[in-house]
Amino acid sequence: MLYKVSVIRRIKHASTATCTLPIYMGFLMTEPNSISCTQLAETYNISHDSVNRFLEREDYTPHDLYQEAIQHIDNNKLIVSIDDTVLDKLMWF
Repeated sequence: MLYKVSVIRRIKHASTATCTLPIYMGFLMTEPNSISCTQLAETYNISHDSVNRFLEREDYTPHDLYQEAIQHIDNNKLIVSIDDTVLDKLMWF
C-alpha cells in the first residue's frame, strides 16, 4: 500500500534511485516489526542499495516522520508513541 505524501523536506537532488519518499513512508507506517533497508527492499522488490542511497541522500529525522504520520491520524483520543532508539549490533569475531 502506497500513501500519497507531501514533501517533508526539500529534495536535494533529482532522484535516480528506485526507492522514493512514498515507498519509504508507506513502509515505515505499515511495518511494525522489521524496519531495515533489507526488509524494505524485499517488500517492494527493489535493491537494498537503492534504499540505502535514498536514505543517505535525504537525511530524514524522526520528527519528519511524525509530521507526516500525524496527518493520517483522525482521532483526538489516540496517543502516538514514537521510539527512535537505535541499538548497536554486537560484533563477534
